[in-house]
Amino acid sequence: MLTYFRNNISHLLAVPSLVASCFLNAQQIEAEQVHRISQALYPFLRAELFLPWDEREFVRAVDAHIDWLVGRGLLTRRRRKHRLERPEGGSFEGLQLRIVGHALLQTFERYYITVAILAKNGSGSLTRGELEKLCTLTAQRISELNEFAAPEFSDRYLFRQFISLLREQGVLKTNEDEKLEFNSVIQQLSTDAKFILSQEIRHGIIRVAPQVLRERSGVEVGD
Repeated sequence: MLTYFRNNISHLLAVPSLVASCFLNAQQIEAEQVHRISQALYPFLRAELFLPWDEREFVRAVDAHIDWLVGRGLLTRRRRKHRLERPEGGSFEGLQLRIVGHALLQTFERYYITVAILAKNGSGSLTRGELEKLCTLTAQRISELNEFAAPEFSDRYLFRQFISLLREQGVLKTNEDEKLEFNSVIQQLSTDAKFILSQEIRHGIIRVAPQVLRERSGVEVGD
């Protein structure tokens, strides 16, 4: 029941949360960069949360929610409106922006787990089944360490869906040895994660993932 309500809230807050999350670890950011990060993540959120907008409609939705956040004092436009700035962290407006930005934080952590494991192993090293298994094991370990209650955080189906979308977009492809190869988008997603995920979260994921990889030989991996 809690998962049901959490998913409905995530659906309603998807766009404002996506915009606000860009400021969780950045005081200022160019509006163009907010759009780039949002558009890079939207296909995955759209599939997971069944969001209604096509790419063009989504751009307008992002602009509308930026205006909404500015109108409520949660963001401020600088430099002829090309740069956006969040309020001071200790202010009431700053706290509100963080709350909105945190609505999808665990979802973005799941995405980063996949990206981190791919980058850690290297292109052409893992089969799809191995990647799914390692993502699930890493998420389970993080849940144990941080006492996450949300079961979907380590849901293998959601990792499988994310991996499928990476393949559909041409980010991943399977070579003749059934190993997954990836392009530069994985590095870009990893770089963008610095805006959304704190250094502590990112390093925590990277630290846990190698532990799982070292135990890989004792793990039964299947599709």
